[in-house]
Amino acid sequence: MKKKMCVALSFCLALSLAVTALGKTKEQIKSEQAQSQKNLQDAEGKVDAIAEEKQDAEVSMNASREELARVLANVNIIEDEIEDKTAEIEEAEAKYNEAAEKEEKQYDAIKKRIRYMYENGGVDSSYIEIFLQAGNIIDLLNKASYAEQLYAYDRELLEKYRLTKEETKASEEKLKAELDEMSEIKETYQEESTQLEKTIEEQKAKVDDFDSLLSDAKADANKYRQEIQTQNAEIRAIVAAEKAEA
Repeated sequence: MKKKMCVALSFCLALSLAVTALGKTKEQIKSEQAQSQKNLQDAEGKVDAIAEEKQDAEVSMNASREELARVLANVNIIEDEIEDKTAEIEEAEAKYNEAAEKEEKQYDAIKKRIRYMYENGGVDSSYIEIFLQAGNIIDLLNKASYAEQLYAYDRELLEKYRLTKEETKASEEKLKAELDEMSEIKETYQEESTQLEKTIEEQKAKVDDFDSLLSDAKADANKYRQEIQTQNAEIRAIVAAEKAEA
């Protein structure tokens, strides 16, 4: 009795699937299945192609991110160098101003000494006073030597301050030229980083597009797999129905 019921149920199931085939023959379903298999193959190929393109896009995006990190690191480095260079320029300017001030004071002191000598006919520590106070030839020579040393000292100081001014000015100009060059390099890095950020945004959007395309392609592949499974079931149902009728 149970055996007969099982046979009856199997027959009913086969008949149901056979009816679902809407009167199609086994050959028609196999033909449709062949097309479904081709569609599945194409869909799976599309999935693989999109996945590969997505991977390439992610590799490019990661490379751009690494490049951006390098550029931003260079920006930080050049900013530190600019800060140091600016401090050097300020130091050079301070040295120049100090030398210029000392030169001016020394020059004013010499002018005042000469003017005083001229107006008063000589006083202590003046060149003329030195000669007038000489008691003998040896004293005169000694005082003349002292006067010459004093004059040489004045000239030496002035020359020293002048050279210091020239050197610090040259150093300042060199430092400013280097600072300008650094600023240009920083600007180049900033432009590069801006372009890289834009590129990364575009690459990320491309990767997101691939995610959407990949999802659609996988959905198509699953649809064709389900079609093939249904077609296999329909074919089995038709074969079962044919055997039952026989």
